Amino acid sequence: MSQTRSFGASNLPITSIPSELGLMSEVSMVALFHTVSSHPIPTELGNQRKVSGLYMYSASLKESIPTELGNARDLEYFGLHYNSLTGLIPTELGQLDQMSSFLQLYYNLLTGPAPTELGMLSAVRGISLGENRLSLAIPTELGNLDALQTGLDLGENAISSTIPSELGNLGDTLLMDLLLSKNSLTGSIPTELGDLTKFAAGFELSSNRLCGDIPTEVLQITGTDYAVATANSIGTACSKLQGVVRPNSEEGNGRGRALGAPSPSTRGDDGVRSSADSKGEGEGEGEGASPPQAPVPTNVYRALLASLGRDNPREDFEPIYNGLVRLLNNVHESTNVYLPGSVMTIECHQEVLVLLWKLLEENDAFMPYILKHCDVSELIVPISYFMFEARRDPAKVGLVHICTFILLKLSGERNFCVQLNRVFSATTRPQDLPLFTGTHTDLLVIVLHKMVVNGSDKLSPLYNCFLTIICNVSPYCKSLSLVSSVKLVNLFELFTSHRFLYAAEGNHVYVALLLEIFNNVVQYQYAGNPHLVYSIVRRKAIFENLSSLTLPAAVQAAEAQRKLQDRKGQATAAAPTQIIGTTDKTTTLAPGDSATAPPPPPVFPRPAFGFFLGSSGQSIIMWPTLPHVWHAPRANVSCFP
Repeated sequence: MSQTRSFGASNLPITSIPSELGLMSEVSMVALFHTVSSHPIPTELGNQRKVSGLYMYSASLKESIPTELGNARDLEYFGLHYNSLTGLIPTELGQLDQMSSFLQLYYNLLTGPAPTELGMLSAVRGISLGENRLSLAIPTELGNLDALQTGLDLGENAISSTIPSELGNLGDTLLMDLLLSKNSLTGSIPTELGDLTKFAAGFELSSNRLCGDIPTEVLQITGTDYAVATANSIGTACSKLQGVVRPNSEEGNGRGRALGAPSPSTRGDDGVRSSADSKGEGEGEGEGASPPQAPVPTNVYRALLASLGRDNPREDFEPIYNGLVRLLNNVHESTNVYLPGSVMTIECHQEVLVLLWKLLEENDAFMPYILKHCDVSELIVPISYFMFEARRDPAKVGLVHICTFILLKLSGERNFCVQLNRVFSATTRPQDLPLFTGTHTDLLVIVLHKMVVNGSDKLSPLYNCFLTIICNVSPYCKSLSLVSSVKLVNLFELFTSHRFLYAAEGNHVYVALLLEIFNNVVQYQYAGNPHLVYSIVRRKAIFENLSSLTLPAAVQAAEAQRKLQDRKGQATAAAPTQIIGTTDKTTTLAPGDSATAPPPPPVFPRPAFGFFLGSSGQSIIMWPTLPHVWHAPRANVSCFP
């Protein structure tokens, strides 16, 4: 065993790193990655005087880095990234004077300052300490690293000092990156950074608290102030710097790569670009321009929301999400009990919905976490309930808007759409929602259908959003029930009617969205959706009429339909007929009837209980006082009036 040249383990659930590695006198490399059991680094590895490579990335390492590793003087590569290491970076690492490759400690939980002894690594080609919790100052000794070629990464930490001008000494050797973004760096940008003329990749100073103007020397090497001014207070006097810096939630996925989030100096408290924009825009240009004003303090509420989940997403997001779900479900659960008043109603659902929306918008980590670790379908029931209850109340249009925007944002995520295929339990159904058997996707389709056919006129601007939500979900619908399938075809019939299609120049967009919904389901989930295919085939005349639609024929048909509607309205006024509703508190039309088509004669009183397709198999109840009960010979029978 003493003659072993290397030791490696990959994708193995090892319980600990054997301390016997320190007894292997001829080991030249230790490679350990993608293990699943958390364990510390054995101090005995410091006894390996001849080891040249230490590869331990994504190895579930915890606790601190042993100071004894500084005794492994022949180390050329030191990689402990993508772990959960805590504590300080040992100053003893500065003794590894033979390190000619990389020092990689990024994506850990290391704290404290970066040791000044790292400036003694004269042969190292790259140092990456990003995505930790390092604080205090950037060591000026890092400017002595003459062999640094690939880059220096200190981004995404909590460093709160100024940028040392000594970093300009790296100009003769630095070829790749200088990443200092997402810290709390203050002061102005040193003009000495203009000596870094050999960049081949990135120069990142975004998302800090820098102020003053960008030196012309720096602009000459970057070619743009894009990666410098983003989320800083560039252009303002440093003495007037105030407020907290809003985390750059509009940035992309790349580490340290800003994607053009506006500078806080040009944003108001609500994040909207103000009329008094920065220098060089609008009326402030040219001679006589007013001096730069102090930046408006960033909205602290938004900054705190965006900072949640940085250290421990589970501890932050899990109680928040569970609390939001409980408060939102409290409204319908308190009214759906056997003993009235046994569950107290907490009337704060509107505020909770706004908080949920702001979390989705401001915090980049919140939505990925809940989609991966939480049951997002728990949000569908209360949101559907709120929309269903508020559809006829003009005073609750704002409530419908916020619910729609939440669903629209969530529907753009694949994990959300997949979770909608979970079976919808009737025990959790609010009593005012329609009865059906299916999944949460069916619930969503049925409620949105009801918003269109039986909602307030003030909801018409949201029709596009309703159909977009269904369109986003449609490629993942594994099995639509017969009820929801019929609802979709009913919507298609409504939006393709001549009277509606030609009522406004933009109404054809609804038809295009519905066709895309049908195409997505048939193309990606054909085997599990026979009900939708059956409904389409049963109503194929609608699609045939649409394919042969011409403007003169549509105008003629719409005019004939209007005249027929007028005659039926006069006949109804002369001999009014009572139409009994089944579920709603208001008087409604029969299922399948709409404002664009008159009810077919004869009209008889409706039964007290409806006919539910795809549910528990109820049939039309025959009234003993009537010879027969009229039933429209069509497949689009609604599950509620």
